[in-house]
Amino acid sequence: MKKIRIIIADVPAMLRDIVAEIIAAEPDLAIVDAIPNNADVKAAVRRSGADVVITQQADSEASFDNTALLYARHPLKVIAITGNACEGLLYDLRPHCESLGELSAAALVAAIRGAAQSAG
Repeated sequence: MKKIRIIIADVPAMLRDIVAEIIAAEPDLAIVDAIPNNADVKAAVRRSGADVVITQQADSEASFDNTALLYARHPLKVIAITGNACEGLLYDLRPHCESLGELSAAALVAAIRGAAQSAG
């Protein structure tokens, strides 16, 4: 059975210990790294090939801003635990690259319009 590789990043020690204990009880989950802040998370993801990053954010209204994770080599999930540890948010980060072919002015404009339309 392939284990799900997890990084715990920028989570206070007490909460990190609780999360680690929960993960340790599951045979298909493995913590591959624990880092003190999100500044090193991109390198940790590349080094470990993590599938999931668990981090903390101030509250459920705050936005998770770690664009470096978008450049992971594979789809990555980020679970953010709110500051009061009562709520969690799941971010689905999927790197996606699509060839535009030979880039003309018309192709560039069409790509911009398509990107804006798919973004909502």
